[in-house]
Amino acid sequence: MADYYTELSVEIMQNDVDFPLDDVFHIMEALDGGNHASLPEAYRGLFEEDSDADYMEETLDINYVLNKDYLWFYSMGYPNLELIVNIIQAVMRVHDSKCAVGFEWSYTCSKPRTDGFGGGAVFITKDSQDWLSTQGWLASKRDAFKKDTAG
Repeated sequence: MADYYTELSVEIMQNDVDFPLDDVFHIMEALDGGNHASLPEAYRGLFEEDSDADYMEETLDINYVLNKDYLWFYSMGYPNLELIVNIIQAVMRVHDSKCAVGFEWSYTCSKPRTDGFGGGAVFITKDSQDWLSTQGWLASKRDAFKKDTAG
């Protein structure tokens, strides 16, 4: 039996963004602890406890550290990527952010399984989320190559 993991380590510098990283931290803390009542007021309607969204049913499964210069979060093996991205984007929207945040992750496996490795990335603005999977990128490159060489 093999164990599959998603690994990430992300540092967002306060000088690189135009929104308070404190808000991101406090939302992460509230949702990770299942304490919706402690969400900052501006975000309570965005992350409702009885939400239909599948990503709200899971914990963040990350560690996070906040200081005056940066927010650092890193995986515990199974991070809830969709919820992390939605938290960041919600803060960007509330503060009408004009910047972007992006990060990447890797997929690993405890055994050398051919389907156990790869990765992804996301680029976030207040209005969009652009996700990339290395598996999807590689498949599109293979398809384009086949089409180009099929003549």
